[in-house]
Amino acid sequence: MLIRVLPRLILGFEIAGDTPNISLTQAQANHDAYKTHVVNAKTPNCISNCSITWDDYAKSNTNGVQITTARSVPSNPNSPLLIPHHINIRNNKIYDMPEARIASLSTDYLTVENKMIYGTSKRTFFATSGISLLKLTNWDSNIDTSFYKKYVRNNTVYDNRSEIGWADKEIEKGHSTPSCPMETGSLSTPMNNTTSRPITV
Repeated sequence: MLIRVLPRLILGFEIAGDTPNISLTQAQANHDAYKTHVVNAKTPNCISNCSITWDDYAKSNTNGVQITTARSVPSNPNSPLLIPHHINIRNNKIYDMPEARIASLSTDYLTVENKMIYGTSKRTFFATSGISLLKLTNWDSNIDTSFYKKYVRNNTVYDNRSEIGWADKEIEKGHSTPSCPMETGSLSTPMNNTTSRPITV
């Protein structure tokens, strides 16, 4: 489920992924092919495997709910960037997603609560978590520090772990990264352009 801009209420959904039908061998092969494509694409005068087609990797890198920005005119990459805000995700069950479960990018006024999230992130090569809040944003430039704008509360999150190496990090570092057979429950990163109270968990 992809959410872009505009206030939204996501209530009472159950989202089941395809992880049980993707073997570790298949996911590792996807990981290796992706790394080859990325490295080849950066090679001058590349001859083969030079372009990356997302369709090749979607099966093992599928999200449950993803919240992200959008251009005001989708066909114009120079049009203003719209920030998603006032997003409420409540009383949902998300499980067995090959990649992320709930992933939020550059979002403001966000509530994630009363959710059950389990069995995710096991087949992706992007090192995801059960709940990820990335690049949190101050959409309305509100500097009032007396209240919170993001809430992550009353969620049950378990059995979410990476079993495949982080491909982009391996390319950056020039060597393999170990898989992480540990719980990756939730992750948040600092907010951009804000002095309001950012988040409560």
